[in-house]
Amino acid sequence: MDASNGRSNLDLNIAWEGSRILISFHGCSFKTAWLLALGDLLCGFAKTGPQLYVFRGITGVGTGGIMALAMMIVSDVVTLENRGKYQGILGSCIGLGNTIGPFLAAAFVQDSTWRGLFWCICPLAVLSGVMVAWTLPPSKVHGSTATKIRVIDYPGIVLITAAMLILIPLSGGGTYFKWSSPMVISMLTLGGCCLIGFLIVEWKFAAMPMMPLHLFKNPAVAAILAQNFLFVGFKETILASMLSVPNLATLTSDQKNEVLNAYMAASKSVFYLWVPIIGVCLCFCVLVKDKGLQRPDEKPIARESEQEEEVSGSVTGSDIAVDERGTRREI
Repeated sequence: MDASNGRSNLDLNIAWEGSRILISFHGCSFKTAWLLALGDLLCGFAKTGPQLYVFRGITGVGTGGIMALAMMIVSDVVTLENRGKYQGILGSCIGLGNTIGPFLAAAFVQDSTWRGLFWCICPLAVLSGVMVAWTLPPSKVHGSTATKIRVIDYPGIVLITAAMLILIPLSGGGTYFKWSSPMVISMLTLGGCCLIGFLIVEWKFAAMPMMPLHLFKNPAVAAILAQNFLFVGFKETILASMLSVPNLATLTSDQKNEVLNAYMAASKSVFYLWVPIIGVCLCFCVLVKDKGLQRPDEKPIARESEQEEEVSGSVTGSDIAVDERGTRREI
């Protein structure tokens, strides 16, 4: 890495810079905004490639915690009826950021360096942390800190972190490393053993597992988790391979233009294909029957309470009115 002009020469290892975020998504939800600010600040001062990778790992810890805590906060501070609306707003903000973020970053680095981009994110993260601490209502703390520390799933955290060794040969096998090399074989073997050990610990030994396996017994939860796994796998492998051309620097200008024109034609066809698929999904959404927000075991109880109210109203002779929201009240 050239520290004088802020340009990186890490052509063979630059994939690690993004992979650090994926590796750091596990088990950190404490002071996430401050970790994000610290990681971005250190990334701006990075002098070597390994320093950038480590500091991006710190940023990944903060990013993962923020994504998880945002959904938790929305679920805690709003009612069940309004939870879908606010989670939709949160999802739209994430989509808007993913859409305009690359364009803002490209416009920023034209007149500055990538270091300045990290330094710009740092004060924004600090400001958001201050706003959250100022506006978010305090939550009640139950139990002592020592008890909470003792029930942390330390073996699970260590094993799932070590299992991330599988990502190294999967992301670089056949390109940066040979599949038959001792490093690739040892990482696949060690990562697989750690993954199996993690599942055993979560199943039999963890008092408070970080991944409760009983969740997979619920078909709806299992389907959602499988959908997220397949979607991320598709996005990070298929799309990434489509957008990258090996040895692009060795191509001539005419060959580069041909590659870009082919990609633009293919992407246009893909966008055209998604339009009718989205329309069909919307039509199916209209056919979904609204069963309400009550659990099946709560519906008989609610029915009984409504019948008691009707009997009480008829006995006392009071008039019952229903407002626009469906709430029953006496006149």
